Amino acid sequence: MFPRYVFVRLDEVSDNWHRIRSTRGVAQLVHCHERLLPIDDRIIEGIQARLTVDQPCVPYLKAGERVVITDGPFSDVEAIFLANDGKERVMLLLNILHREQTLTFPVGYVRKARDPVMTS
Repeated sequence: MFPRYVFVRLDEVSDNWHRIRSTRGVAQLVHCHERLLPIDDRIIEGIQARLTVDQPCVPYLKAGERVVITDGPFSDVEAIFLANDGKERVMLLLNILHREQTLTFPVGYVRKARDPVMTS
């Protein structure tokens, strides 16, 4: 939902923020005028509630599996299944123009890719 963001709960005064700031891949902490910006617990709970889906819309797919898009402008393009995005949509990783892009598609547009046939 928020690529490249990590939510942590640390005390600004007593906890060691240096460890997070020096972590590879961390560009910066969300701040305003040199003060870290806390996020209200209700916002985090709302995000968690949106990510919790009681019934997966495509239980036969697991993150990382190859899929084929069956409809729309990306028809017949292979992608990697990342996750369900609600009950009617899925998030897929596609390689477009030599860049990986995360796109969302209707559940009905996706099927599991067949394994390549091995011949001898």
